[in-house]
Amino acid sequence: MGRIIGLIGGTCVLIAVVRLTNLQHEDRTLRAGVEAAPAHTQLSPRDAYRRGKEMYLRGRYDEALPLLESATQSTTGLTIADQRQAEEYLARTRLKMAQLATGVRAQSPENDPFAFDPTPAPSADPVADATRTRIERLMAQARAALKQGNKPEAFKLAQQANQLAKTAGLKFAANEQSPAALLAQLSGAPTPGPTVGGGALPEWADPAAGPVRTANGVAAPPVIELVGAEGVSPKEAPATTATLPANPKAQAQALLAAARADLKAQRFEDARRKAFEADELDVAYDLFDDRPELLLAEIDRRTGTTKTLTTQSVAAAPSAPAASPSAPSASDVSTDKQQAARLLELARQDLKNGNLAGAKAKAEQAQQLPVAYKLFEDRPELVLNDVAAFAAASNIAQAQTPQPPAQAGAADTKQQAKTLLGQARAALAEGRVDEARQLAIEAERLKATYGLFDDRPEIVLADIARTTARGPDAVLTPAPASSAQDGKAATPQAEPSGDAVAQTPQQKAAKLLQEARQLLQAGKYEEARAKAEAADQINIAYGVFSDRPDLILAEIAQAQGGNVATKGAASPVRTADAQFSEPGSNGKSFPASQTAGQKTGSEFDSVAIVAPGGLTAIELYNRGLAELGRGNRDAALQAFQAAHQSGQRLDPVRTQRLQDYLRELSPRSASKIELTNTRQANPGDLTITPYEEPSPLDAAVQQESVKFDRLRTETLNAVFRAERLRESDPEQALEIIDRQMASVEGAGLGEESTIALMRSLQKTHASLQNEIMRQQPNLDQKHKNKEVLEALERDRSHKLRVEQEFAKLVDEYNELYEQRRFAEAEVIAAKAKELDPKNPVTQTLFWKARFARRVENNEDLKLAKEESFIKQLDEVEWASVANVGDDPLDFGKDWKDITDRRKGKYRSDNRARSDEEIRIEESLQRRISLHEDNVPLGDVMRKISTLVGINIVFDTLGLEEEGVTSNVPVTIDVDGITVKSAMNLMLEPYRLGYMVQDEVLKITSRMR
Repeated sequence: MGRIIGLIGGTCVLIAVVRLTNLQHEDRTLRAGVEAAPAHTQLSPRDAYRRGKEMYLRGRYDEALPLLESATQSTTGLTIADQRQAEEYLARTRLKMAQLATGVRAQSPENDPFAFDPTPAPSADPVADATRTRIERLMAQARAALKQGNKPEAFKLAQQANQLAKTAGLKFAANEQSPAALLAQLSGAPTPGPTVGGGALPEWADPAAGPVRTANGVAAPPVIELVGAEGVSPKEAPATTATLPANPKAQAQALLAAARADLKAQRFEDARRKAFEADELDVAYDLFDDRPELLLAEIDRRTGTTKTLTTQSVAAAPSAPAASPSAPSASDVSTDKQQAARLLELARQDLKNGNLAGAKAKAEQAQQLPVAYKLFEDRPELVLNDVAAFAAASNIAQAQTPQPPAQAGAADTKQQAKTLLGQARAALAEGRVDEARQLAIEAERLKATYGLFDDRPEIVLADIARTTARGPDAVLTPAPASSAQDGKAATPQAEPSGDAVAQTPQQKAAKLLQEARQLLQAGKYEEARAKAEAADQINIAYGVFSDRPDLILAEIAQAQGGNVATKGAASPVRTADAQFSEPGSNGKSFPASQTAGQKTGSEFDSVAIVAPGGLTAIELYNRGLAELGRGNRDAALQAFQAAHQSGQRLDPVRTQRLQDYLRELSPRSASKIELTNTRQANPGDLTITPYEEPSPLDAAVQQESVKFDRLRTETLNAVFRAERLRESDPEQALEIIDRQMASVEGAGLGEESTIALMRSLQKTHASLQNEIMRQQPNLDQKHKNKEVLEALERDRSHKLRVEQEFAKLVDEYNELYEQRRFAEAEVIAAKAKELDPKNPVTQTLFWKARFARRVENNEDLKLAKEESFIKQLDEVEWASVANVGDDPLDFGKDWKDITDRRKGKYRSDNRARSDEEIRIEESLQRRISLHEDNVPLGDVMRKISTLVGINIVFDTLGLEEEGVTSNVPVTIDVDGITVKSAMNLMLEPYRLGYMVQDEVLKITSRMR
């Protein structure tokens, strides 16, 4: 037993020694991701940065300076974010050292967004200190944004700081930089006096370096536009206004309440901003108070993102063309939401006017803005869908087909390949075959993925081979309207100007044709003919829809009343139509719908001119359809050729179909390559007869033919896409074929036409099924690999999320622990334990907070016991002082209140009354009339009992004491008196009285 007692005593002594030893040491703050500094002198850049940061936070700037300088001078060992923070800490350390050396008041850790002082210095005006803290943080963020090259964000932050300084009426020292000075520095104006952290602006930040010029060339005043910046209107600014309470805690609670209201209304950005403003006040919250970090966590859970005010980037919206009068600017729009609404409204107007390209550009510009839309608001996705639907309904292909979202690397590779192919096409047009071949080979090496109708290296190489086989004089120049699939120029070089433009044959011919058109409209036919013949002498190729010399010459001849004089018979004009396959080519063709929406020269809706034969182009086109319906292919071909050579313009749909019919009906030749649009019809071969309207049967056959042609084109495109996906994704290719088969079956065509289309689809379907069976192991492995990668990605994302949340909880725990809010720190430790139960740090956090709370509780208990003991002894001593003089007796200070409260509530006998007794007492106040003469007392009492409705009883002992009986005669003659008064008049002569007892009115002697 003695050994056990000795062991227990020794253990207690050991614990006490350890406890006293720990009390002499400072508690180390646990920080997420921060390790202890190594003991050796040679520190790595990361350790030097961490050690320097720790010294800076402790206020030991002389020790932090060499460590931070060593960390920033190293080129390796730090990430980009760590390097940036190390430079910020180094700059602040040098600033504090300079302030201490010159005797200027150093910036307190509360005003430093990077530092935290566990024991801040007291201030007489906490609201002014909090406002100064916000202003200094905004100015620091503005300098950082300016250093990163984001001048609009820096100007915005400086404006916010200046507004706060004006509202609070803060003054700055002579050697401190004020927000107004920072604004002047950003605007390029001279700043009065020295500024802290000032410096010359770079050339891009100086408004005088490059004046902004308007569309008409006039220099505009230097206006800074915050394109896409998230503006805050004066009505929405909740911080540091006169309407907020002066108490920082009340101000923070008001901001949190407003943020909660914004969160409930799904205004997440406003709620996040107000939460950060409340957090910047740096107040202490109670255990159950709402706090900014809880609100921010809820916002992150609701939005699925994690954002801070310092890391929010300002999305610069792509600028609209300078000549566009309807393009919105940031000066007209104050917020991202208003800017997006304005862009969508303009996009809707462009869509209504038929400007699909402008509507699409504005919708994509609005899509880049970080705006959250409500359920019934217009969104960029809806506008883009309407643009696509309108384009499909109008059979107009966009110059730039919308591509599915892909990685930036693939997009850059595809764009580079397109540029090389454009250069190759330009070199081929100019006769530089070797250079064109080299560029096409370089584009092929990029291994880019092309769209269905994109130009590809193999096509360019095939054109080069055909051009080489035809000889140097057969070089075909791509038409300007179809040279690039994405609507851009074929060559990436800058457009030449001056004399260089005049030296280009294509541009020289276009200029001559334009002048010929102007002269033709002015009625100067001979000069127009000379211009057209001069343009015809230039040996270039024209597009299908381009203006050509033969068309102008034909119109001149028609205008003069003569025959159409074209040079087609002597020297047929060569055209380069990249959208149609040439006879004898490799069979690769592209649908001409890509050029259907392009308009060159005059518009398509020009006035139809009557041909010499009396038929217009539309009549010839209809005649060809009628002959084709009757099976007369030769007559249909002649009619189509005559319609094409008439020089008249058709609508885009008929022009496209006319080219298709010419390509299909033209005789195949194995000799020289001859484009269908260069074929000249012999007027002697075509006998023009009066055109008759087709019968209903012919019209139905024509409509069936058009439907069949459209469905056949779709079928060929589906087969083409499926063949391209055969090796990479046969399952998706099979889905394409299945959808097309369902479309053919539901089209309602004839049995023969349906069988003809289904035969090709079924053949491709069977081939794809065999391909899937052949690649089934690879496909299964591909699906399995995809599932495994997705599972790994989910695990990685979950672990990363847990680590981030754990780090936030640890930082919050440290802050609460330093503020000696141990109960709240214990709650945060419990949350961290629930988040990552296997992490041993959670146990340390929990027990450290619990021990600290218990020690504090013990200290409070000791103080309370000591205070109570002293008070007891003091009361005993004061009890020995007697009351003398005018105050012999002391009453309590609330004696009068007690008396007033008891007044009227209790009777003199202090006996509780029943309900019947209370009713009897109330009945005594009723008025009655009595007229009795020598009537016994008992009879009178019975009469009163009947009138009033109460029980009256005689007390026999009381009557015997007075020597009276109930038969004693009574005489009374009264009217309208109370029962109480009547009883007194009758009973007083006999020295009798009454009392309410036992729920009756008892007649007894007065002594009782």
